[in-house]
Formats: sequence, C-alpha cells, structure tokens
Amino acid sequence: SDGENQAKLICEKLIPFDQIPREVWIQFTDKEAYTDAEEELFRMLSSSDGDSRVVIYLSKERGIKRLPPSRNVAPDEETLAELQKKYGQSNVKVVEKSIENLWKMH
Repeated sequence: SDGENQAKLICEKLIPFDQIPREVWIQFTDKEAYTDAEEELFRMLSSSDGDSRVVIYLSKERGIKRLPPSRNVAPDEETLAELQKKYGQSNVKVVEKSIENLWKMH
C-alpha cells in the first residue's frame, strides 16, 4: 500500500548519530605557513583513517582549501589532541555539518 512506501522512505534517511559528516578545520596564518607545514601535516593525517574531510583555513588570505578525500581522518580524541598540540588548540576545530545540509545532499 501507499503508506508503507512512505514509511520506507523515511527510514532510509535516518543516519546514525556517529555518521553525521564532520569536517576537521585547521587554521594557518597564511599560505606560506601552510605550505611549510603541509608535508608534516599529511604525515599526521595518514595515521588517522576516517571519513571526515580536512579543511585548511588560511586566515590572512581568508582562503579555504578542502583536502582530497584520500586525506580524510577520523576526528577522534587522539587525532585531535595531536593536531591541537601541533597547531594550537584554537586553530583546530571539528565542524559538524548541519542536518539540513544533509537532506539537501540526498
């Protein structure tokens, strides 16, 4: 019946809470600072395997650089602590993408 189909559709959109897309934002003063840090940063990122995008924010240029999916990380405590220790606590943030945007993606 028609009602059953509607129920199915709703269930498909339920996303387990731990699967809400998150992004890890790391802020650098400028492009030069980021370029200097890139190699080491990539090494740090490669030890964490997850599905959160890493976004680089360059404050001087106000530029945003999203790293390719191959650089995705798991934003767990260990990874974040390491990044915060290296780049400063206020420069590393985990941003949860809002549920609204999630619906638009589907």
